[in-house]
Amino acid sequence: LFLRAVRAAGELDAAIGRVMERGRRDARDAQTLEARLTLVLGALVLAAVLLLGRLAQRLRGLAQRETELRQELETSVARRERLIRGFSHDLKNPLGVADGYAELLEGGYLEDPTRRREGLQRLRRAISSALRLADDLLDLARAEAGMLSVAREVVDVGALAREVAAECAPQAAAAGLMLHVDLPRTLPPAETDPARVRQILGNLLSNAIKYGANGGSVRIGARAEPALNGGRPPRSVVVSVSDHGPGIPADRQAWIFDEFTRLDPDAAPGTGLGLAISLRLARALGGDLVLQSIPGDGSTFSLWLPASSR
Repeated sequence: LFLRAVRAAGELDAAIGRVMERGRRDARDAQTLEARLTLVLGALVLAAVLLLGRLAQRLRGLAQRETELRQELETSVARRERLIRGFSHDLKNPLGVADGYAELLEGGYLEDPTRRREGLQRLRRAISSALRLADDLLDLARAEAGMLSVAREVVDVGALAREVAAECAPQAAAAGLMLHVDLPRTLPPAETDPARVRQILGNLLSNAIKYGANGGSVRIGARAEPALNGGRPPRSVVVSVSDHGPGIPADRQAWIFDEFTRLDPDAAPGTGLGLAISLRLARALGGDLVLQSIPGDGSTFSLWLPASSR
C-alpha cells in the first residue's frame, strides 16, 4: 500500500507538473498573442491616424481649391460682364455715327458732292472703327483661350520699328510732338512674328502720342539684354516707347493692362483694349511687356522679345 501510495503521489506530482507547465506555456502564448495584437492594433491605429490626417489634408486642399475656383469663376464672370459692357458702349459710338450719316444720305440731306463725299468717308471710318473693335475683341478672346496664332521667323526688329515709327510720324506731328527714333544698327535679330510686333509697337506709339504732352516728344529706342529678370527669354531684344505725358500712378500700373481700361476716358479717344491685347501678344511671343512710369514725368513701355539663336 505504501509503494502504491508513493507511485500514486509521484504520478500526481507529474500530472500537476504537466498541468502547471501547460498553464505556463498557455500564459506565454497568451502574452505573445497579446503583444502581437497590441502591435497590430497599434499599427492599425497609426495607419488610421495617418489616413485621417491625409484625408483631412486632402479635404482642406479640395476646399481651398473649390474656393479658388469659385473666386476665379466670379472674377471671370465679372470680367466678361465688364467686357460686354465696354464692348457694347464702345461699339455704339461708331455704329451711331455710321447710322447718322447713312440716315443723312438716305434722306437726301447731302446733295452737295463735296459734303456727300465727306459723309461717305466718315461713314466708312465709323464702320472701319467698329470692325477694328470687333477684331481686337476676337484677338483678346483668342489670347485668353490660348488660341492666338503666331508665326515665328527671324526678324530685324530695328528695321521693323523704324517702319512703324515712320507710319506714326504724321500722327505725332499733328499732335505737336517730336518723334525721336533711337535704334542702333547693331541690334540682334529676334525670332518672332513681325505682324504681331508691328501691332504691339503701333499700339504703344499711338498711346504715347495720345497722352504725350503737347510740344513734348515721344521716343522709340531699342537695346539687347542678356535676360529678363534673370529668367526667360535667355537673350532678349528690348524695344521701348517713352513719352513725357502725365505718367501712371504706381497703384494703377497693373490695372492699366485690363480690358476697356483708360486712366482718363475724356483725355483721348480709344477703346482701352490696346494695352490688354499688347500684353497678351507679347507673352504669346515668348516675351513680355513691362511698364515704368513716374507720375508727372511720363511713361516707358518696354517690349521684350526673344533674340534669334540662329
